[in-house]
Amino acid sequence: ITEIGFEMYHRILDEAIAELKEDEFSEVFKDELEQKRKSWTGDCQIDTDLELLIPDNYVSQIAERLLLYKELDDIESEEDLHAYAGRLRDRFGKVPEQTMELIHAVRLRSIARLLGFEKIVLKQKTLVAYFISNQASAYYSSGTFQAMMQFIAQNRNTMKVKERNQKLSLVI
Repeated sequence: ITEIGFEMYHRILDEAIAELKEDEFSEVFKDELEQKRKSWTGDCQIDTDLELLIPDNYVSQIAERLLLYKELDDIESEEDLHAYAGRLRDRFGKVPEQTMELIHAVRLRSIARLLGFEKIVLKQKTLVAYFISNQASAYYSSGTFQAMMQFIAQNRNTMKVKERNQKLSLVI
């Protein structure tokens, strides 16, 4: 951990666990693997200039905030997001704007994975969504990609596809 850093160690560990789940323990994790296959990417990184956080004046205990972040990161469905926001409101009062933006970012990340985006940059009121970088991916011959291209063609006044370094991105 000292040599490679905690984040890299955690990433390597996560990849090893995912590999074991898919290979040796696929029967045990069948439901989880099926859910994962519904999305085109493992995760979607979001880079934004918005303030996405649970303020310390809203939840003062650091340990409590960390648990809330972890719980939010594990949420997979729209219903669970609504329930999460409701629990925050019930426990701590009106949800601050930064926390609502954080919840919206989690929603965006989930949708982006389903649509085949690996990274989204939302800065200065411009959204750039980067498609799967593997050009040989089955994604590019999927109905999802075809529907995306149709939607983009119908809305070419507000969005366009760019290619740079053999990577496709959508700019809105």
